[in-house]
Amino acid sequence: MGPLQFNKNQNIGEMVGSFVYASNWKLFSNGKQNKKYQSVFGSNDVIGCGLKKSKGLIKKCLPGDDFRIFWTLNGAKLDYSCSIKDVDNLYPLVSIFGEDSKVVVNFGTKEFLFKK
Repeated sequence: MGPLQFNKNQNIGEMVGSFVYASNWKLFSNGKQNKKYQSVFGSNDVIGCGLKKSKGLIKKCLPGDDFRIFWTLNGAKLDYSCSIKDVDNLYPLVSIFGEDSKVVVNFGTKEFLFKK
């Protein structure tokens, strides 16, 4: 996740205001590496990224509300999340490398693997 306007020559996770779970086991938030995971992912894995409001309903967002970004791997929630206040400039972003790389996205038209 990250801002709509960004430097296309920079990795998403290295940008201020971006949040990434990368296939090289690394988690980045706001331009800094936070943690290295043992859960590597690759072909046919399903990565999820969710946004949870700390208090109240997410459909009623007010300036200064606290949110948590979390990630899932094949439907299982990873034990890492990060806090964010400004969600107004936050969009889904995907980076892929290689000519044969493919990505399928789901913005709610199909059932999610992750169950609350």
